[in-house]
Amino acid sequence: MLRMKKTLMGIMVATVCLGLGGQALAGVDGGRLLKSVVFPGMGQLGDDQVFRGLAYMTLETVCLSLMFGEVSKRESFARETEYLQVKYQMADTYEEREAEYVNWQNAFDKSAASQTMVIVYGGAAGVVWAWNIVDALLFAPKDRESSLYRTIRENTLVSVTPEKALLSYRVTF
Repeated sequence: MLRMKKTLMGIMVATVCLGLGGQALAGVDGGRLLKSVVFPGMGQLGDDQVFRGLAYMTLETVCLSLMFGEVSKRESFARETEYLQVKYQMADTYEEREAEYVNWQNAFDKSAASQTMVIVYGGAAGVVWAWNIVDALLFAPKDRESSLYRTIRENTLVSVTPEKALLSYRVTF
């Protein structure tokens, strides 16, 4: 029963999204949306929202450059880890093995920390990119013919009674 509810909810969400895609995007300048998808901030610059556009461009560029910097560091630490592992295996005395083990472990820890930062910066870049698209859809200049809010408001019906709650969305093609 729970699986069926989840499936029905997924179908309903997909239907609403398809409806929004057909109706809400009718009032959105396709060029602005496409520019925002390709590179964050370009759609805002096209709408003369210079500060927003430059802010998105700067944030995305900083996040991506930090991510790629950490990828480079991680690869360097990974090579160092492999090198120190071989040195550890070739050490003759117990003291040499202990010293190489400490160095090996430090390099491995640095590599793991860099991998974590790659995920953090990559996630931040993804969030900036996604919010940029939301911004291009929802917060476009108000002189547009239709907006996402108006489309949702006109096509959604919410009814709550003591017995049940009903949410319906009208989809037209």
